[in-house]
Amino acid sequence: MKLEVDGSYRQEEGVIWGGGLLRDHTCKWITDFMFQEKGGSSFCVEAKALRDGLRLAWDRGFRRLICASDNQELVRILSAPGNIQDQVHDGVVREIHEVLNGDWQVDLSWCRREGIAAADWLARNGSMLPVPEFRIVKFLPPELEVLLLRDSLWIR
Repeated sequence: MKLEVDGSYRQEEGVIWGGGLLRDHTCKWITDFMFQEKGGSSFCVEAKALRDGLRLAWDRGFRRLICASDNQELVRILSAPGNIQDQVHDGVVREIHEVLNGDWQVDLSWCRREGIAAADWLARNGSMLPVPEFRIVKFLPPELEVLLLRDSLWIR
């Protein structure tokens, strides 16, 4: 399974939104999600998107997962050995570590934004949701089909 996540924020409005999607081993769409809430930073929204995507994958019963994020700092912090309490963003990072410590295999990697265009689209469209809201999408939005194909062809 593959999880791709992204997030966006508007500091002047104090609102963050994010999203992500799950694909199977053939890159076929399984489900996606988006959310919007008040408060946070660009790092925070990326971390929350990853946390929520991991929880969704776990709840769906997936136990082998490849995660892609375009946030190098997040990937670095989660990949570094050591005490997460020393990290600046330790609240959400700690929650992600708790999810990652489940009985499953998760490989986290950084990728360029161009490689997760579908997740970026979901994050931006999370801005259309009421505040706060988390929504799991049950049907593939037609606008995502071309982006999913492009992402599956992207060489990272």
